[in-house]
Amino acid sequence: GFWLPGGRVDPGEATENAAIRECEEEAGIKIRLKGIIKIEFVAYKHENVKSVARHEAKRDYNRMRVIYYAEPYEADKEEENDENKNEESASSKIVSMAKSIPDYESMGACWVTPEELHDVKLRSTEPLQFIPHVEKGGTIHPLGLLLCKEVISYV
Repeated sequence: GFWLPGGRVDPGEATENAAIRECEEEAGIKIRLKGIIKIEFVAYKHENVKSVARHEAKRDYNRMRVIYYAEPYEADKEEENDENKNEESASSKIVSMAKSIPDYESMGACWVTPEELHDVKLRSTEPLQFIPHVEKGGTIHPLGLLLCKEVISYV
């Protein structure tokens, strides 16, 4: 079934860059992040009921998920009027069609209106929460809510 683009953050990659990359890989769409709908953080602590020590710290892990609000990437008026841009680079900034040819990243993508959501086979009910939330003017937090940057560490 269909789902919102998403995936893992690569080591050394900021969540914002991962969201942009995953959207392009899975849906074939260039986007601009506009805000944050939701941040989730879950700490998993592994307990082994068959062990005397019970807690197995080496198996603990954390999971953080950021649900971004984004819009398709369109050329800015300044970019459209810039005579130094060649035709090929300008056309690559226009909103593209959703991916229709399956590959390693996904089977495809589609645009749907909020009314059409119930007609699409979804992998989860979350799009049924997030899309109406945005449509009804629900809170979208500023990107600055989450400090997100990539830092190079020199050794």
